Amino acid sequence: MSRSLRLLAAAGVTAVLAALIALGSSLPLPGDPPSDGLLRLDWRVRGEETGDCPRPTAEELAELPPHMRHPDACAGALPSYRLTVRIDAERVLDTVVRPGGLRGDRPLTVYKEIALAPGSRHVEIAFEPTGEIADHDAPFEADRTGFRRGGIQLSTEGTLEVEPGQVILAVRRQDTGELTLRSPVR
Repeated sequence: MSRSLRLLAAAGVTAVLAALIALGSSLPLPGDPPSDGLLRLDWRVRGEETGDCPRPTAEELAELPPHMRHPDACAGALPSYRLTVRIDAERVLDTVVRPGGLRGDRPLTVYKEIALAPGSRHVEIAFEPTGEIADHDAPFEADRTGFRRGGIQLSTEGTLEVEPGQVILAVRRQDTGELTLRSPVR
């Protein structure tokens, strides 16, 4: 290989390395302060029983395996919920949250994070039953037609002053069950 070809190859490699160094230096480091705030949605909902919830008879319990004999258990499943979040009247999240568990009878857990630009932000959150209940086989379902699990409705809204790096929590209060916005968390 001639000397001029080697110099040209070395110059090309040097240019590529310089471009990679420049790109790497422009990426944010984990220790850099964040430029946005954060809205963190974090709550858990258990279903609420509505209507009649007949308890199984002793004969019905006897037909079940021992690990499934729960005299206070009701048949059915929790409803799914629609979670919507609007920031400054723009819908940024619209999703359905479904209950866990094989029969859809476990609590619903919400954990989402949404970036918020600094400044004054109007936040609206709604968490409402969709009316859909998972179609799962549940004990005593055929004999207990009056049972259904209803859903709660949660909503909150407020205008917040968001600072870079600030975390605003949307949580369900233990004492009242209401959805609230808490700030600031650092």
